[in-house]
Amino acid sequence: MITSLHLFSCSPAHRKKSISAPEQSSFKPNPGYGDAYLYDVKINRDGRKRSTRLDVYIRPDTLALFVRAYLGKGALKAVITEDNSSVYFPTENEYFRGRLGDLSEGRCDDGLEFESILIDLFYERPVDFKHDSANYYIVILNESRESCRYKLVSIMCGRALEVEYEFRDGRYIPVFLGFANDDGSLSIEARRRNQRLNTEIPAEKFSLSIPGDATALEP
Repeated sequence: MITSLHLFSCSPAHRKKSISAPEQSSFKPNPGYGDAYLYDVKINRDGRKRSTRLDVYIRPDTLALFVRAYLGKGALKAVITEDNSSVYFPTENEYFRGRLGDLSEGRCDDGLEFESILIDLFYERPVDFKHDSANYYIVILNESRESCRYKLVSIMCGRALEVEYEFRDGRYIPVFLGFANDDGSLSIEARRRNQRLNTEIPAEKFSLSIPGDATALEP
């Protein structure tokens, strides 16, 4: 499950010139407001398929995730700020606090600002990110006034993330995220079911309570 969380955290290295004319974002978030998304998620791991739901609550400085599992029990809860992450796995009663990059295996994700990238993913298209990395590059799959689709590819280990955006309410919002690793043993697709944009979100959505008897995960 740790791997599944940071798979959605690729960073672009090279920006290709736009080949069409996407809309220019005119969005300005209301102070204290945020967005709420619900995604349908399909996971294929070594030929075994399952589905779940992903709740996302986002404001310009904080991202909260809740991955549902069977029988309504939570499989993952996370609260992410620009410089720190707290992740709790209720089923295993395990947790992690720190930088997501510390959880990455090998050198594939060295130097990536996972927290900032994850937050910005919901407010900007990858070609507009301020986070550049020599380890990743962007492939523009489609750019139009109505929608844009990009693939972010790891140079070092072949991981690829596809993100599709739909233009709504003066900005592009992520309606599809798809991940596949280099050997095809894991793929994840998350499709937007619905969303509430620029709205009030209860403060408790951005809080995470970790039981005192939970076990800490070490990088």
